[in-house]
Amino acid sequence: LEPLPPWFCPKRTVPRQGRPAILAVGLGSLVGAQLLRSPIAGGIMAPAAEEGADEARRGRLSSGARDLLSGMMSGFVVKIAEYPFDTVKVLQQTMGARYTGAVDCLLTTYRGGGVAALYRGLTSPLLGSMAECSTLFVSYGWMKQVLSVDEASATLANPVPMWKYFVSGAGSGACVAFVLTPVELVKCRLQVQAGEASAASSASASASAAAIRRYSGPVDCISHILREEGVRGLWRGNAACLAREIPGNVAWFGAY
Repeated sequence: LEPLPPWFCPKRTVPRQGRPAILAVGLGSLVGAQLLRSPIAGGIMAPAAEEGADEARRGRLSSGARDLLSGMMSGFVVKIAEYPFDTVKVLQQTMGARYTGAVDCLLTTYRGGGVAALYRGLTSPLLGSMAECSTLFVSYGWMKQVLSVDEASATLANPVPMWKYFVSGAGSGACVAFVLTPVELVKCRLQVQAGEASAASSASASASAAAIRRYSGPVDCISHILREEGVRGLWRGNAACLAREIPGNVAWFGAY
């Protein structure tokens, strides 16, 4: 380094009596730097660093909570997107003679009640879809943890065994069937009731149509089932639902 010019650093800038203090500060800085690099400093600072990491981990959502919230949001979005088409499907299945096709059914329903008519009865299926998707993804994530599926370290040369995805899909299908069965039972009974009531549309059959209308809504339907069939009645057809959901989710998650 080139020496500083005399005008920048004149002689006797620091008095002689102040030089020991400056030397002490310099030596203290050097000693402090060496202490921070020593193993003793590591032993002192490590617990504080770990505590900070623990706080950061506590501030994040667990994988199960992420699966739960993601499943609920996906169930909400998918039901909002698909419900008008599901309405058209149900109307064609229960009152198919009134429409010439899906487009005619969609336009007729829209002209009769606007967009709201396409979303009639959305509340129950919306809640059911959120419960279904959240259960599906939480159980799928839990099954992967049980089977020690490590996707982060998987490579093309060393991939996750496919049987683990198949088993995880089967487990998630078994879990979601117990949530899906009551939802679909209520939905199907209300749809069948609407179809039977629409068939009795003539004036002479008005009394019969009133008799056919057994349930006033989803809550009333659940109350009837509980009174007449007990709690097990809500899971009527669960075996058939399991037979559909287990292989279906094996294929779904396996292909995914």
